[in-house]
Amino acid sequence: MQPLLQPSLDTVKTIAGSGEYRRIPVWRELFADHFTPVEVMRVLKNASRHCYLLESAEDNQKWGRFSFLGYSPSLELTSIGGKVTIRRGKDIRKGGEDDAVTEEPFEGTPQEAIRKILREYKSPEFKELPPFAGGLVGYFSYQYLACCEPSLRLKAEGEDGFRDVDLMLFDQVIAFDHYRQKVLLICGVDAGRPEESYLEAEEKLAGMARLLMEGKPGEIRPLKLKGELRPCFSREKYMEMTEKAKHYIREGDIFQVVLSNPIEAQAEGSLFDAYRVLRTTNPSPYLFYFSSDDLEMVGASPETLVKLEGKTLVFLKPCDTYSFQQLLKEHRVDRDKAYIVGVGCKGKLDIEKIRGLGIKGIESIEGAEIEDEAETLKIQTFYGEKTCAYKDAMLERCHVCKGKDHMIYDEQIGESKETKDADRFAEVEKIEAMSPEEKFAFFQKELSKCIRCNACRNVCPACSCRKCVFDSNKFDSSQKANVDSFEEKMFHIIRAFHVAGRCTDCGECSRVCPQGIPLHLFNRKFIKDINELYGEYQAGADLEERGPLTSYQFDDAEPGIVAERR
Repeated sequence: MQPLLQPSLDTVKTIAGSGEYRRIPVWRELFADHFTPVEVMRVLKNASRHCYLLESAEDNQKWGRFSFLGYSPSLELTSIGGKVTIRRGKDIRKGGEDDAVTEEPFEGTPQEAIRKILREYKSPEFKELPPFAGGLVGYFSYQYLACCEPSLRLKAEGEDGFRDVDLMLFDQVIAFDHYRQKVLLICGVDAGRPEESYLEAEEKLAGMARLLMEGKPGEIRPLKLKGELRPCFSREKYMEMTEKAKHYIREGDIFQVVLSNPIEAQAEGSLFDAYRVLRTTNPSPYLFYFSSDDLEMVGASPETLVKLEGKTLVFLKPCDTYSFQQLLKEHRVDRDKAYIVGVGCKGKLDIEKIRGLGIKGIESIEGAEIEDEAETLKIQTFYGEKTCAYKDAMLERCHVCKGKDHMIYDEQIGESKETKDADRFAEVEKIEAMSPEEKFAFFQKELSKCIRCNACRNVCPACSCRKCVFDSNKFDSSQKANVDSFEEKMFHIIRAFHVAGRCTDCGECSRVCPQGIPLHLFNRKFIKDINELYGEYQAGADLEERGPLTSYQFDDAEPGIVAERR
């Protein structure tokens, strides 16, 4: 006979003793023939002022295996204008006098706060449990983009009443397993005090079972419109946005954009009945109902935005595998959670180079496919067909390619073609041959273009610090505009020193720079010097080999040798 509570206390104590996890889910099961997700949600709305329902319908015909419900969150994370607040306590949304609710400001970004909470509640996976067994539920508004990239100046029309981020931590989960016709009641055990917390969890699960079997459904006020439905944008404004998006697609600046035109109206009552209608008239793979004190949300979507389950499928060109392996070396990615497909490469095209050849209004490019042996590109434009040599349209880094062998992969598809036709360090040697005054003038000219958009840092595989010094709010380096000529050089020079010995020379910093600054030259200069001073070394080529700047040999170059070099 299956025990009432799973897993056993001994199993929980063993997991807690490993020190790897902070929360251990435990569960009990009920037969689902007396309940439906909608009926249970009515009960939860009467028990808690904050609850949610997540459902799924596959192929618009068959309901997905799981439905998830939760109530009584123990933590709330909100962000408004970049200011993050964390509230903790029992059902934090009630906020009554008897609720021990604490509020604490968080010094950092919403992303950092979310990572902190996930670390605090890290849980093991059990094959008996569904993919969600407790965690953060809520929403990110459009304005949240400004938190991810502060250089953006966003004005979100129709976003009134939404926080940038509003996430709740739910420890109690009710999961309907429609395949097994069971309801799983799930809550967490504190790994820091497993025995005491296990008994508390047993009582909590018993209370959840009583709530489902004996709880009374709450009164739900029907939704009534108090005014006319009106779009956020006029037809003329929306068509203008559409034409602008089409222009950006033609120019190659974007390849896809989703435009929306929210429709608003004053209303009273609950959206829950609207959700009931939505789930029957438009059953979708991703259905949700979210309720709190000041907000109700319902939605249906044919596709998810982000999902991670099991292994992540990663497609890597040969040069990409150097950076991936360097990330493995620095414990930034988990090899066991990635399945790597090595894809062939015949050189990556640079749209700016094509435009630089005078080819504008690009509609399509023929000859770019990996299986195409053509040496010439046929480019369809608004002005007719244009052609150019494939090699003339390649990125600079492809002309000095490190090789077409994949350093790491699980399987390979497609054949690669050799593209190297230039000396990797030729550009560096040209600068080395300049006088000090010429070098200063060269970099002064290039770095003065910098707008501190941080694109180079954000794309760099070696820039993987959780908190960048240039994002610190303790001093002025976090501001975007360069204050003076010294700061122009400081940002990029410090970044080059930071990645020295770890940079794989992927060239992404130069590729994404909107100002066209050849930032890779800093890193390539360091690579050239390291090769000459400590012997040939390629970051990311060998998972076991130690970097030259972090391993010390008796025959290493003395610091004074640098002064003797030009």
